[in-house]
Amino acid sequence: MYLADILAGLGRRWWAVVLGVLATAGLAVAAFVLVPTSYTAQASMLLLPPGDTPDGATNPFLDLGGLQPASDVLARALSDGTVHDTIAPPNGPATFTVDRDTTSSGPLVLIQVKDSTPTAAMQILDAVVTQTPKTLDALQNDLSVKAQSRIQIVEVVRSDVPNADSKSQLRAILVAVAGGLAATLFGTKLLDSFLLRRSAARQQRDGAPSKPQEEDALAFLDDVPDKDEPREALRVPVGRVPTTSARATHTQVEPTEPMSDPAVAEDLAEPAGKSGR
Repeated sequence: MYLADILAGLGRRWWAVVLGVLATAGLAVAAFVLVPTSYTAQASMLLLPPGDTPDGATNPFLDLGGLQPASDVLARALSDGTVHDTIAPPNGPATFTVDRDTTSSGPLVLIQVKDSTPTAAMQILDAVVTQTPKTLDALQNDLSVKAQSRIQIVEVVRSDVPNADSKSQLRAILVAVAGGLAATLFGTKLLDSFLLRRSAARQQRDGAPSKPQEEDALAFLDDVPDKDEPREALRVPVGRVPTTSARATHTQVEPTEPMSDPAVAEDLAEPAGKSGR
């Protein structure tokens, strides 16, 4: 019943539905423009241990248990702090992440960048790849690691062409369409209810019968029989005295018996004889 009321309201206020659909289309276009397709690119870099070192020349990063902990330290240094904000400002469309590649057993560092255009994505990737050896050297300089004990890093693989990623754009369009249609549905229902209440109030103020009163009057007229329709015969309830017309209708005239007195019969027949004279 509630669904039927909603559909009836949408039919009455079709112009509001049309406006809502047009507004929803505008929201979808705005989402398509404001949330453009992003492009991603990635590169993998491998950390290499130092060669033979003389006695007493050690690297503190190797004391952590190999090169994998050193990969984690390097990834954190690149992803946080001034290095990240310099390459990809917080308010800009570009962003990147540097993590240790957990899918590989070796000390690989995975660099992933994202930007609004393919060219910009490749430029950000080049900047991060160039900055990675510099950051690793800065970390080892802070610990005064000698040159022969330093960890090296080399590039293993890099994306030649960035990949288009439209997930964010598609998500924004779906949210805009769903929100616009929901607002159209409930907004039209509220508008229809408001207009119906105002119309009923105006009819009551002007003295005109409201819609429920008109329906009651039409129902009463439907119950009144038509003059052309045959009516049922009059039935007199048992135990009630019939009216004069009913008694006259049912009264039967009984035949009279011949008079037995000759004198009275002669007197009654005499006027007839006189009339014959």
